[in-house]
Amino acid sequence: MTFSLLSSIMFFAFLTSAWSAPTLNPGHYILQGNHGTLSVNTDASKQMTFEIETVGANGHQCALSGTLQGTEGVTQKLEGDKEACRVSFVQTGPHRIDVKSQNDTCRGFCGMRATFDGTYQIPPKACSQASIKKRRKEFLNTYQSKDYPGAEAILTPLLEGCGDFIDWIEEDEIRNEIALTQLHQGNPQACLAALSKTMASGAAGEEELTLPPLDREAYLATAKKIWFNKRLCEKALKPASK
Repeated sequence: MTFSLLSSIMFFAFLTSAWSAPTLNPGHYILQGNHGTLSVNTDASKQMTFEIETVGANGHQCALSGTLQGTEGVTQKLEGDKEACRVSFVQTGPHRIDVKSQNDTCRGFCGMRATFDGTYQIPPKACSQASIKKRRKEFLNTYQSKDYPGAEAILTPLLEGCGDFIDWIEEDEIRNEIALTQLHQGNPQACLAALSKTMASGAAGEEELTLPPLDREAYLATAKKIWFNKRLCEKALKPASK
């Protein structure tokens, strides 16, 4: 009888463990495209918590936080709401979480052009903001020393390996810098191909650059550099006049 009772207790403990709600890996995650952050932590009472901050078009933002019950997040109720915002978190990899709002209440935490739905990842060390800044500085030093192949070799892997952690304006800045190295290497075709992947390439000038006001203001300086360098690359393609 004693053995039978012990076996039953062990079996019940196994079932309880198997059926317990899954948990998320704590950490600081970055929304794809560097549009926001997700922090998953454990507070002093051992309760798991989350905090999300994102930026959408024209500077609109989302900001919300709450507690986690397994893989469901719950915020405090906003004034006038009948229920709290509920958020689904799915751990799709050790350093990757898919996030999705579960009810209309969640819209109250966001501006009109912002959302927090998306894929968040913990960047590898090589793709941290400090590392990206360091590599761009290395590029500038190499470019200024006129080692154009070396400069290109610094930036190309940065886009390929860390693209998920670079925002759209910085991505276009990097493509523009890569294009310049290719122009200096006597390859204007590659220069134009690199610039064709930028947002500015679809506009002939400021009048055709259709973006929300704040985004347009933030991007315009980068766009002007791209248009200038595009003209240089196009000119380099034309045969010299006799």
